[in-house]
Amino acid sequence: MVLWSYAGCILVDEMNLRETYSFDKNDTMKVLGFTDLGNHTPEAQKEQLGNHALVLMYQPFSGSWIQPIGCFLSRGAAASDVLYQIILESVILLENSGLRISAITSDGAQWNRSMWAEFGVSEEKVCCEHPCDPERNLWFLSDFPHLIKNLRNWILRMKVFKVNL
Repeated sequence: MVLWSYAGCILVDEMNLRETYSFDKNDTMKVLGFTDLGNHTPEAQKEQLGNHALVLMYQPFSGSWIQPIGCFLSRGAAASDVLYQIILESVILLENSGLRISAITSDGAQWNRSMWAEFGVSEEKVCCEHPCDPERNLWFLSDFPHLIKNLRNWILRMKVFKVNL
């Protein structure tokens, strides 16, 4: 049964973390804290401690719930080709599970803009052919609250802000 009424978007965000490691003696019996981007982990990072978390969530256009999709640990911001592969795989898996992915939302960081370019998206062309259905578009949206936060940070860095009325 396909749940097309669950149209929504994938939210992508990344955050800095403190480098640390721990041993999970209860569940996995593994050392945790090393870079792990699944099958997309660059060889050079496999033995390095992670310092960034990449989080993906699904949010339907109607309803008040969200569903975490994945959380990955990387060394620095994930490269655009890795982001591209993770997001493409997420879209395909979610579509195959019955959800309808219409958009990808991320902040305007350079690595996210480079990932958009991997999909063929630019300022002039804000969508691409949907990977699961050539009759649909996959839209790319910039996270507006991040834009406001960047403006605020710029104003604070400038120390002087002048408004002409």
